[in-house]
Amino acid sequence: MIFEIRGDYLLDYASDGRHGLELATKNHYDLIILDIMLPLMDGLDVCKTLRNRGVDLPILMLTARSDRDDILEGFEQGRMTIW
Repeated sequence: MIFEIRGDYLLDYASDGRHGLELATKNHYDLIILDIMLPLMDGLDVCKTLRNRGVDLPILMLTARSDRDDILEGFEQGRMTIW
């Protein structure tokens, strides 16, 4: 995956939910961009686990899902917005 970064930004990338959870738990971020359909641990479970551990930073969740129940479940897990 290729990312173009302009300015003073640091970026981490995880290819699955477990790795993303590990990174989010061990590091400080200003924002998490999280896909719902991650392998090994889906984005909803990552978000729920982070919220249960007291991580309250903004989470922007991306998804191709359009089912109303999926969207509402995401909001219940504490994400900030959906795209």
